[in-house]
Amino acid sequence: MKEVRVECDYLSRTVVIYITEREPVARVGLEGGIETWVDAEGVLLLQPAEGAALQGVRPRGGRVAPEVVAAARALERLDPQLLSLFPVFDATDPNCVVARSHCGTVVRCGPISTLPEKLAILSELWEQHVRGKIDLTAYAKVDLRWDGGIVLKPR
Repeated sequence: MKEVRVECDYLSRTVVIYITEREPVARVGLEGGIETWVDAEGVLLLQPAEGAALQGVRPRGGRVAPEVVAAARALERLDPQLLSLFPVFDATDPNCVVARSHCGTVVRCGPISTLPEKLAILSELWEQHVRGKIDLTAYAKVDLRWDGGIVLKPR
């Protein structure tokens, strides 16, 4: 529950109770392997959520940081085919979120606070991959940590 408001009308002897529920906006995987939904304010809703792409998140006081919510929301909007190539973004170290593909390609994204903008860059690389201009799976490492630069390390 997000908010409860009670209004009393003494003349008509009525009580009206307004309840505002928290709305789930993104899935996160917490340390320990629990996957759950969070609302826009980062409150853990403790509703089971399978398939969270963002894993290894550390909650504090029943919520996650705003940058975690922004990152998880950005991952929810990512192209499903790109997510099938990189199904997990590991935020165990919030200073360097890392994604690994099934074929062994490792993407280093940098701090979790920059993940939405790094995902935009990765999406551009994915578009080039889909068009046949590059083969993302041909690289051992894709490093997006540097502002204005992408480092691609071949296998």
